[in-house]
Amino acid sequence: MTKVEINGNFHVLKKKGLSPFEMQKYGEYRRKWEEYPMQRIVDRFPIHLDIEATSACNLKCPFCITTHANFKNGLMQYGIFKTIIDEGSEKGLYSLKLNWRGEPLIHPKLPEMIAYAKGKGIVDVFMNTNAALLTEEKSRKLIDAGIDRIIISFEGYEKELYESQRVGAVFEKTVENIRRFMAVRKELKKSFPWVRIQTVMLEELKAKREEYAGFWGEFVDEVAYVDLKNEVNRIAVGESDWVCPQLWQRLTISWDGRIMPCVNDTFCNMCLGKIPEMNIERAWKSEKLEKMRGLHAEGLAHTIESCLDCPLRSAQIRKSDVVGA
Repeated sequence: MTKVEINGNFHVLKKKGLSPFEMQKYGEYRRKWEEYPMQRIVDRFPIHLDIEATSACNLKCPFCITTHANFKNGLMQYGIFKTIIDEGSEKGLYSLKLNWRGEPLIHPKLPEMIAYAKGKGIVDVFMNTNAALLTEEKSRKLIDAGIDRIIISFEGYEKELYESQRVGAVFEKTVENIRRFMAVRKELKKSFPWVRIQTVMLEELKAKREEYAGFWGEFVDEVAYVDLKNEVNRIAVGESDWVCPQLWQRLTISWDGRIMPCVNDTFCNMCLGKIPEMNIERAWKSEKLEKMRGLHAEGLAHTIESCLDCPLRSAQIRKSDVVGA
């Protein structure tokens, strides 16, 4: 029997109660997120889209593939974004994340993109950011646009470790950006967006989880960590019964409109098509993607070149091997 593990590399350390977005239609969205991979259900449209506002980044993090790869950098055209949202709002899209390989705060129209998606009824609009560019002006615009969640990537709680991992950022400035954002939210009497601080669980932090949670838990809504995935030196892992849930949940769209089955296809090797020549529903129901789902369900994911050395797959399989040992 093949195994599906949902969000297996994500761990919450501290959380302030139930967030406002975890209600009503959000509950339906999360139910499908959990059930569809388990039951192999392919709905008419993906539950979630990862939309790359830009592939450019302002930092050079050593563990991130964007630092080491030679991607062509660009900004998603607002017209392409609207085309994506218009289709999604008509066909049952629940959620979208406004980043992939780059830093979304670089995009000058990011608040307009958020407002457009929320205006079209998308339940959960969120983004990951390193917060180094999170000025007061941007903070106010993001809150006014109606973004539901902001996930801030911040390694640890000490200057030396943080600046060694978030190369190009200044510890004190970024901490101040985050504190100011929370102060602006309070000033505006808003409960949104829900703010999570999240770290990659580096070796240096494994013995300091409580200190990390205590430092950040005083003023953000949630503190979490993700297991380190080896994106730079990808390791091939052979046959396994682990099944990637993403094939039943989501699609990824690059800044220039290319449609990928997975956020870990960082070099766009499995491109299903390109917007506007292909729409999202056609890509989601395409023969190419159906074949990938079938191979995963049969325990043959290792026969797909991009899945063979996928950092998420290799991390999850190694973790399962340790637990089962």
